[in-house]
Amino acid sequence: MKLDDALKLAFHLRQVEELRRNAPRLRLAGYRRTAEQIAEAAGTTLEALQRHRQRRWDVAIRTVIAECLYEQQATLVDIGRVLNRDHSTVAHMLKGRVGQMVQAVQMPMLEVVE
Repeated sequence: MKLDDALKLAFHLRQVEELRRNAPRLRLAGYRRTAEQIAEAAGTTLEALQRHRQRRWDVAIRTVIAECLYEQQATLVDIGRVLNRDHSTVAHMLKGRVGQMVQAVQMPMLEVVE
């Protein structure tokens, strides 16, 4: 192997290692963008959802974001980092609660017609 080939190989191996190290950060940035888009569509911001408020609407939006990110193959830890929650909280959110939360949020908006 020539010296030039060895240097090129070492350079490429270093680039691959750097990409491998940065991959989690890049993946998390994509998840954040998805969460920001969902929050914006719901009329709020991701920063507002990262606060520890228990308002029904905030909880419902967080649950929808968690479900969407989970469908994108995000880990519970990654979802927790995006939402500023523990991974066990995210697991609890994903336990079939999306339908319940959406119904709970929509109920006050229904009008009773007699």
